[in-house]
Amino acid sequence: MNIKLKMRNSNHWLEKLGGADRGMSEKSITLQEQSSIDTTYQNIRAILEKARSTAYRAVNFAMVQAYWEIGRIIVVEEQKGEERAEYGKALIKELSRRLTRDYGKGLNQTNLWYMRQFYLTFKNPHALRGELTWTHYRLLLKVEKEEARDFYMIEAIENRWSTRELERQTNSLLYERLALSKDREKVLELSTKGAGNTGAKGCHQRPLRAGILRLDSLQ
Repeated sequence: MNIKLKMRNSNHWLEKLGGADRGMSEKSITLQEQSSIDTTYQNIRAILEKARSTAYRAVNFAMVQAYWEIGRIIVVEEQKGEERAEYGKALIKELSRRLTRDYGKGLNQTNLWYMRQFYLTFKNPHALRGELTWTHYRLLLKVEKEEARDFYMIEAIENRWSTRELERQTNSLLYERLALSKDREKVLELSTKGAGNTGAKGCHQRPLRAGILRLDSLQ
């Protein structure tokens, strides 16, 4: 009992001593030194944010490439059934059943059809862009004209459009309005209104966890 009491008193004394040392340490730091610490912190924070952003883009692009490859495999398998519509539907249905069981609802029938169309629309895998997410590509697949699709893809990359902004511009038929307008500058000016803060920062905000582990939030 006496030993426990002595140990408790000893620990309490050490805590008080440590607190006193910390207080003396903080008080001994000059304003210039504090500013230097703040700068060091910001530099480290910038490194970590850049690394996280780079890793996020790398994972996103790896998934885009994976979806393209899945689409290719589906198309190749369809050709074994001599492109019969019945076989294609049965193939997608069965693949979706198994993949959803193993990886989550992100690989449902709708998304597998999108992957198939992704491969057929973007035949050259080297032309895929790392700046765009899978959701960007899904939106681009809805644009029927190839020249319009290329236009939106380039604009999305150069202007760092979020998926919401890309959807807004395609729905507003920006390409078609530019093609018909004599005042292209005015159309471009008007097209930027309503963009708000949906630019680069909003482009890659979906969490990676589901995409990596179960693909539950694939869109």
